Amino acid sequence: MRILNTLLLLMIISCGPLVNRQKVILSQELMVNKVLAELQLNQSEIHLYNIQSPQDYLNETILVFAEEESIDDQDRERYTSHIVIVNSITGKINNYFSENSIENGWVSDALFIDEVKVDTTTHKLNETKTAFGVIVRFRNSSQSSPYVEENLSLFMKEDDRLKKVLDTYTIY
Repeated sequence: MRILNTLLLLMIISCGPLVNRQKVILSQELMVNKVLAELQLNQSEIHLYNIQSPQDYLNETILVFAEEESIDDQDRERYTSHIVIVNSITGKINNYFSENSIENGWVSDALFIDEVKVDTTTHKLNETKTAFGVIVRFRNSSQSSPYVEENLSLFMKEDDRLKKVLDTYTIY
């Protein structure tokens, strides 16, 4: 009986740490809040964002934010892009890239930004380097003469940053 109790106690003790060692992936809401806080971005100025966890990025999540810069005197909305790769478990930013509206072309006027999304297709650049995409969809509000345009930009990891390797290639 003593041996049975000892074995049972050992099983309980050994199972306890296994539960604590499980990797817990942060919820999307918590991840977004952590990233916005770390980048010191105001959530009320974030108008569009997208989150994806590509299979090629183990325990990493890609987030794309469109932060409103301003609305000018001609009612054009301008957005700064923030592209972030985050550790899905800790919420720590691994890689980061940002451009203002003059550099990225994220301006809404007659054509407005309808959607910003992460393209999780693995774009092979060479034998060792790959990139992921960000697609920005613009459209007009005309029902009689609708217009849609989608632009793809590619990014690759480079140390703790992201490097843009393809800038605004029209795909649709």
